[in-house]
Amino acid sequence: MITVYIFIIALSLSVSSLFFYMYRNEDEPFLMFFGLSLVFYTLSLICLLSTTLSYGYILVSFKKLFDMYSILSILFAVYKYFHLQYLDYWIRFSIYLVVWFSIAQYLKLDSITAILPVIAFDLVMVGNICRLIILHFEYKFPYNMIACIVFIIWSAIKVYLALFEVDYSKLGNMYFIEILYTSLLTSIILLFYLMTLRDRLQSTEEKNRIILNNAKDAFFYLKLKPNVSIEYITPAITDITGYSPQNFFNKPSLLLEIIEKQDFDLINRLFFIEPEKAFPAAEVVRFITKSGDRIWVEINGSLVWENDEPIAVDGYFRNINQMKNAQDELVESKKSQELMFSYVSHELKTPITLVLGYATALKDGTMTDAASRDVAIETICEKSLVLERMIQDLSLLSQLQTNQFSFTYEYINCAELAETIRQATLPNLRESGIRYSFDIALAQLAPLNMIADPIRISQVMTNLVVNAIKYTKPKYHIRIKISADKKQNHVIIVISDKGIGISPDDLPHIFESFFKSSDSNLSNVMGRGLGLAISKEIIDSHGGSITVKSRQGKGSTFTITLPVQS
Repeated sequence: MITVYIFIIALSLSVSSLFFYMYRNEDEPFLMFFGLSLVFYTLSLICLLSTTLSYGYILVSFKKLFDMYSILSILFAVYKYFHLQYLDYWIRFSIYLVVWFSIAQYLKLDSITAILPVIAFDLVMVGNICRLIILHFEYKFPYNMIACIVFIIWSAIKVYLALFEVDYSKLGNMYFIEILYTSLLTSIILLFYLMTLRDRLQSTEEKNRIILNNAKDAFFYLKLKPNVSIEYITPAITDITGYSPQNFFNKPSLLLEIIEKQDFDLINRLFFIEPEKAFPAAEVVRFITKSGDRIWVEINGSLVWENDEPIAVDGYFRNINQMKNAQDELVESKKSQELMFSYVSHELKTPITLVLGYATALKDGTMTDAASRDVAIETICEKSLVLERMIQDLSLLSQLQTNQFSFTYEYINCAELAETIRQATLPNLRESGIRYSFDIALAQLAPLNMIADPIRISQVMTNLVVNAIKYTKPKYHIRIKISADKKQNHVIIVISDKGIGISPDDLPHIFESFFKSSDSNLSNVMGRGLGLAISKEIIDSHGGSITVKSRQGKGSTFTITLPVQS
């Protein structure tokens, strides 16, 4: 029997050490309290073993106290398992009972008198354990009830032993049953924790899988040995490239097929030639998607090590096309601003110099004859008007680009708008001496209406007509056509000329502020480079579009599309 007790004591200490070890790794306080409970239980077993060696009744008394603190530790473990704050009065009551038990032993009170408060306290703690399990146990009926029954039987055995262990020599078998039951209870607790840990791991794995699968970035796992292969890639790769993860599993070299030529060597080195040397890295490359689009992609990865040897690469593909385009637009915007300031200073320099020169001459009295003074005054007035128009255009363009300009929108019939456009452009066409024609589809336009600012639409058309006149020789023809599309959802305004046309290099930039062609044939054509930029902003504000087609030496065609109000 002594050998059995010693074995059980050693086993109990081992299990308590296991709980403390798990607590250190998992940082779960309830594991610490379960381990502490087993420590008190081990001390209780040592007291029981000592009684078999005839060390006296006092050791049985200490056993009751160790049993009490063992139950108290289990109570605290249950509190912590359910993430509840235990109350300090449990500790205070246990201390009061230790004091009471010490006084009872000193006064040599009878055993029942000494242990009844302890037994009552044990029953209250077990009852509270059952209450917590019923209220908070994640596995509901019947599992919570089974857990309560297990604890109730355990407490009943302990109470029975406490009441009748005055003559402990007659309770050897009952002690052994209690030891076996406690060991079984401990094993169940340990098994339950392992099951809970497994469920948590599965839940965490599922959450991570959901997060990865729903992430915008495509995470990948590249295995290096024995052969380089893509072991895992998230479904986001389909959104980025158009190809499914299975396409990459079946054919890792697909990466080399969808990469731009200039980045081929980089991708080949990163994923196939020497990934263990190339990573960790963060590279930006261009992919060709399944639909044929070209997008910017960031590739980021780091090495996975095992036994001081790289075995894999984990990383992600990130679509940075929008960010890259924004950066490019920012660079272009900065260049445009610099160019704008350059043009503004250039455009302002000449008229200001002339105005200042003539004004100084008039002030100093250098111009004595009336004819010279008249020329000076006329020049000052002319250049002042140029400056005024430029300032007005700059102010209008700035307000349009920052959405600070207020349009006077009207619900207008499309046929009436066409007539307004015709009346606004006629004076310039007549004065130019260039042949012109209007083709207005009144039958199509009459049933249609739109919401527009007719004055600003006329301003756009005037800008286009003035430009057409500038670049068209008198012997050629300017045509203006206003009609509706086949579905009668849009009004289409087309102005075409047979002028000198626009060079392919200039065509992408003609709607930019202050843009002027570098064509030497156009060097003598006056203009501030703001008209088309303002026109585009006005049409965009109406929800429409303005486009141009041109062949150098053959003429240009501008097309305006405006939505019809249903």
